[in-house]
Amino acid sequence: MATLVLTAAGNAIGGPVGGAIGAAIGQQIDRSIFAPKGRDGPRLKELDIQTSSYGSDIPAIFGAMRVAGTVIWATDLIERRVKSGGGKGRPSTTGYSYSVNMAVALSSRSVQRVGRIWADGNLLRGAGGDFKTDTQFRFHEGHADQPLDPLIASAESAGQCPAYRGTGYAVFEDFQLADYGNRIPSLTFEIFERENLVPVNAVFAGASDGAIAASSGEMLTGYAMSGADIRAALSPLLSALPIMLRTKDDRLELIDWWHNADGAAGVTIAAAEGAGAFGRPAISQQPANTTPQALALRHYDPARDFQAGVQASKSVNARRSLQQMELPAALSASAAKRIADLQLLQAHRAKESWSVDVVDGPVTLYAGAWLQDADGKRWRISELERRSGTIKVTAMASIMFDPTIPKPASSGRNLESPDLDPGQTRIVVIDLPVFGTTDPAKPQVAVFAGGTGPGWRRAALSVQNGNQLLDIGATALPAAIGHLLTALPPHNPQLIDLGSEVEIQLLHDGMVIPGINGTPLVANAGLCWIDNEFLRFGSTEALGSGRY
Repeated sequence: MATLVLTAAGNAIGGPVGGAIGAAIGQQIDRSIFAPKGRDGPRLKELDIQTSSYGSDIPAIFGAMRVAGTVIWATDLIERRVKSGGGKGRPSTTGYSYSVNMAVALSSRSVQRVGRIWADGNLLRGAGGDFKTDTQFRFHEGHADQPLDPLIASAESAGQCPAYRGTGYAVFEDFQLADYGNRIPSLTFEIFERENLVPVNAVFAGASDGAIAASSGEMLTGYAMSGADIRAALSPLLSALPIMLRTKDDRLELIDWWHNADGAAGVTIAAAEGAGAFGRPAISQQPANTTPQALALRHYDPARDFQAGVQASKSVNARRSLQQMELPAALSASAAKRIADLQLLQAHRAKESWSVDVVDGPVTLYAGAWLQDADGKRWRISELERRSGTIKVTAMASIMFDPTIPKPASSGRNLESPDLDPGQTRIVVIDLPVFGTTDPAKPQVAVFAGGTGPGWRRAALSVQNGNQLLDIGATALPAAIGHLLTALPPHNPQLIDLGSEVEIQLLHDGMVIPGINGTPLVANAGLCWIDNEFLRFGSTEALGSGRY
């Protein structure tokens, strides 16, 4: 059916144009944006801004995380001039636009893909891979054999361009900066090392090159591992998750708190050694005021675009101290609530400890193992002091199994950036009629553009001059474009047709035609273009789903 164009939200493009860009900015990357950061291990905080400091940590990404990244290569800002207007005594206008080429390192180990990208907190790249600002984009996964990036290779001297193998990084080519005040925005990236949950075992094995034997059942959505050493990289997980490291058979082993609780060993209580007698097994209890009654766990919540979330657990009589814990990892609200419940329960269990001297016999004792006293109660060893023939054992009451039942938990309100599908671009070029004030020798051409999806914003326009393409700016805001569902009946151009109607379908539901009710002669009558003819219409009726 016939293509239909109605009034645009902005003005159509007519002739070479260029938007006023404002004053030019310096050629150096803004140091206030790329401020250096410390070398400490990961800690939960609001999402960092990207850095460009030499020696900055590049985290190793496990699972899915949102990271700021480190700028590892950039050009000076690229300035373009666009001249518009002029003629018949009118001055011309020169507009300036700026763009940049840069590469941002995201992970010090290979990853699968990049998801969404935010610029200054606003969505730059949607979940569908569409960019809200003009740029060319490439992502290098960080494989051991990845090739050179062609843009970086063309800018660097021969033999001087690294391939950044083993590092996942993103390259922006001709990234337009008009939407960000002609400066480089702070970017954060949604990174996927894998699509499903990541076992904590994989994090510990990866950090230690397999030196830690990991047998935990804990899972995370994601973790960005960084720090000066393995201790700094892994200590946040050991502090918050229901896991522990123990030494067994001359190697480190990662286990859950309740690992092998059913296999608690019996021991022989030592009565005397030489002329000295040992005391009876002693049970001690910490004061009640040292045990928290409520515990809050902060974490990165994927449902909040990986911003910080908080889940709390409290006892029945939660009137005393509140303990706060930080887990700089990504996990769901329900998973964080489970960990908060476990940590609070363990804090109450661990306030009771048991100390005893036992005979160093055939049962091998080590920290983290379980003991059973004469009454059948089980304790988990926390300290061992070996002597001649005896061992001083200190153990504590602990969780013997995962007692939590998954509970629904709310991530809270999240103000997400709009992520609308732009669809495909539709452009309609109209040869405008010659009016009395128009020079017939200079035809006027108008360009109306829109998208098949509600996320479409604008399109770049160029004019071909021989073998060259001349940039003439961008289209205006989306026009209301559609097609006829019913044919336009014949009519006498000398008369006003008050009886005919036509049904149209716009490109998507987000396009709107203002509702009017009158005749084509009123001041607010609508104007549309159908098959090379302009028509005024007096009334509209919305039928739903983009139909009028």
